[in-house]
Amino acid sequence: MRPQDLFIEPDRVERQLDHLPSIEVRGAGSTDFNAGATAYNADADAVRSLLSAKPDLSHLPPILFIAESAGRRDALIAWLKPLGVLPRQHESWADFQKKGKQFGIALAPLQDGVEFSDGSKIITEAQIFGARAQIKRRRKPARDPETLLKDLSELSIGAPIVHAEHGVGRYLGLEIIDAGGVSGEYLVLEYAKGDKIYVPVGSLRLVHRYTGAEPESAPLHSLGTDRWSKAQSKAKKRAHDVAAELLQINARRAAKPGMPMPVDDAEYLKFCEGFPFETTQDQQIAIDAVLDD
Repeated sequence: MRPQDLFIEPDRVERQLDHLPSIEVRGAGSTDFNAGATAYNADADAVRSLLSAKPDLSHLPPILFIAESAGRRDALIAWLKPLGVLPRQHESWADFQKKGKQFGIALAPLQDGVEFSDGSKIITEAQIFGARAQIKRRRKPARDPETLLKDLSELSIGAPIVHAEHGVGRYLGLEIIDAGGVSGEYLVLEYAKGDKIYVPVGSLRLVHRYTGAEPESAPLHSLGTDRWSKAQSKAKKRAHDVAAELLQINARRAAKPGMPMPVDDAEYLKFCEGFPFETTQDQQIAIDAVLDD
């Protein structure tokens, strides 16, 4: 089968879209910076000097501070507190302008500061604490990467493979089959007793890499039996039992009185300033949860 029989060429898509009506959608949180906006370059010392220039901060124009995460936001609030700045939390720059407060703080993936023609500013935590050591990666769906098949070339003849509906079989290669006058490529999977199934290449999402025992000793399932469904049911029951045990542990933990742990804001801020790595999604969730507690 030719690639053009399976995929639509970009030029063809654009030509078809040109004949359709279109609308422009702007998110509620979008920001419309005025033409007078310029880059605001400042480090921690410059920001400290700005906020300490006079005993009364009322002379300063509105300033919105930006942090990348809830944990970094708390560190930034702790840094500002000794300077007499208690920023109010906002969802966006537009929300900050609407509320009309002098100091605010919001979450956004912003590294550089901005100054507007009226003197109002956006100051980022990267300016104060220093830029993060790594650029944030695009988050991917939480799936086991070991089981994904991105390309058929990853499969070798005889390799064990798992079909979502039929269980573990062995890959025998590709075969072109004419079905109802339509020719297509199919994966050939062999199961116990020499039984075979043919999986269209377009249904590759149903097939996953086998990650159990050694490939040579992978147990083949039999077609037409309930062995695979029983294995799935057993795995689900095991997962259910583990979940129930975790719920019991959490219930017992919640019933016991906790021990308050005082936080040394200065030490924590020092740690945040010197932390050179990018946290993973799970690590950041755990950090934020601990800070919330």
